[in-house]
Amino acid sequence: MTEESVAERGYQVEISDLVLPPSPSDEECDRIYERVRKELHAFEDKCDPPLAVELTRRAMITLGDDELAAALEIVRDAMVDVLGVPSDDRRVDWHFAQRQDRDSLLIRVEPA
Repeated sequence: MTEESVAERGYQVEISDLVLPPSPSDEECDRIYERVRKELHAFEDKCDPPLAVELTRRAMITLGDDELAAALEIVRDAMVDVLGVPSDDRRVDWHFAQRQDRDSLLIRVEPA
């Protein structure tokens, strides 16, 4: 995928075997943050806002809305750094989802 096509079409990445607990400890947050940054390093600053970002938590046990938001908060923090935008940038539309499946994280970034 060329840099131009990423900017035009966005990208989708699955991070397998990533457990996203509803109330991660500081140690878990650090581990999750570093893993997301490592997996998405190639896409750093490749897409400019406006963007739609969908984070899908996959796990055998589903969470309530508040728990899902808490579980994905550290992922969102890592994504802000990858995208190179402030955390309150209104040009980025965040969507959180979940699906019963094996532990993993699906990240989809598309031009809005």
